Amino acid sequence: MKRMKYLLNFSLLLAVLLALTSCNDDDAPGEPGIVRLRVSNHSPVKFDQVYVNTGGGEHDYGVLAPGSTSDYITFQYVYRYAYVKVVAGDKTYVIQPIDYVGETKYFVGSYTYILDIIEPESMYGLSLEFRKN
Repeated sequence: MKRMKYLLNFSLLLAVLLALTSCNDDDAPGEPGIVRLRVSNHSPVKFDQVYVNTGGGEHDYGVLAPGSTSDYITFQYVYRYAYVKVVAGDKTYVIQPIDYVGETKYFVGSYTYILDIIEPESMYGLSLEFRKN
């Protein structure tokens, strides 16, 4: 009886250790590490200011020329989309998430938010494409 209890405890311990060491997916939620985010201006106009709030941090990327990409900034986590405010000349464009229900938090990896102005006359005319680098 003691031997069976010992084997059962040993098996459970081995299973837990195996489960913990086999989780190495870069995008695995719940495994905080280093997540870096940069932004890219794919529009034909200069962005005078690019502010991003991912929920896992915020940063003002400053000025981005057309076709340019910022340096990476470290965040606690990112989503496929975020609150983004772009000022271009006398226009302000915003992406305003309602919530992140059902979305995956990315805790590890390098990502780019590719921004473009698709409706120049609309405050909400900014598009965001999420890319893993």
